[in-house]
Amino acid sequence: MHLIIVWFGTWRNLQSNYVPRYAWDEKTAFPAIKKDGKQDNGRVSAHAMKCAERDGLALKALLARAALKDPGHQVLIAVQVENEMPNGWDWSSEANAVFKEQVPKELLEYLKANDTPKFDPSKLGSFAWNTYHGNGSKTSGTWEEVFGNQPLPPDPRAANGNTNARLVMGAYYAGNYIETVVRKAKEALNIPMYANAWCGESPCDCAYMDIFHVGCPSLDGMGPDNYGEVLNKYIRPWNNLVQPEFSPAERSEEHTSEL
Repeated sequence: MHLIIVWFGTWRNLQSNYVPRYAWDEKTAFPAIKKDGKQDNGRVSAHAMKCAERDGLALKALLARAALKDPGHQVLIAVQVENEMPNGWDWSSEANAVFKEQVPKELLEYLKANDTPKFDPSKLGSFAWNTYHGNGSKTSGTWEEVFGNQPLPPDPRAANGNTNARLVMGAYYAGNYIETVVRKAKEALNIPMYANAWCGESPCDCAYMDIFHVGCPSLDGMGPDNYGEVLNKYIRPWNNLVQPEFSPAERSEEHTSEL
């Protein structure tokens, strides 16, 4: 028997239903996503790094226990870190402060290295390429200067005024959050760890995964929670492609050949 743990210490199905009660009571230490001028007590912000540290410590403790019971790693073979994380619809004070800062150098260097004159899906996803290349492939600047302030289409789940730049920032800092969890967890047990995407919603979705990846290089793979033919959109040279969910009705041999 082999086992893969699905760990949702902070997020499950875009929400934070498994976060301890004290995290909501200590809003300064564990900020929540804020939208439409209101605190969203259903979701922890990706800028809540103290929460990321606690999440990583909890997963580390679990994996340390597993390592004692399964020293040869024959049973526990991988961990899914969180479940369908939410993306960057965040207007918390922490997010607003970061939005005014310069884009991290590591992200700009990655985008520059993978920029192409014409869209190449093997290099960058369409969202990453369009927001970076389409705004002049800048090598420095704030989030809005580099990625533009083009409004996204109206979405009832999003706050008014959401732009490409804020969504890019959200994907990158969600990656930073997951990197904190993964690094801490791998101190106890260095086994493969991956993230799954609610297609169109999560920061590791194929549209944003390049940006997310720069924030969490220690993650081993990403893939979609989707029963359609979308796996090919998650193919990147650095990604160990996974399909966390599938329907028994799907033709498994087709997916096997893609993997």
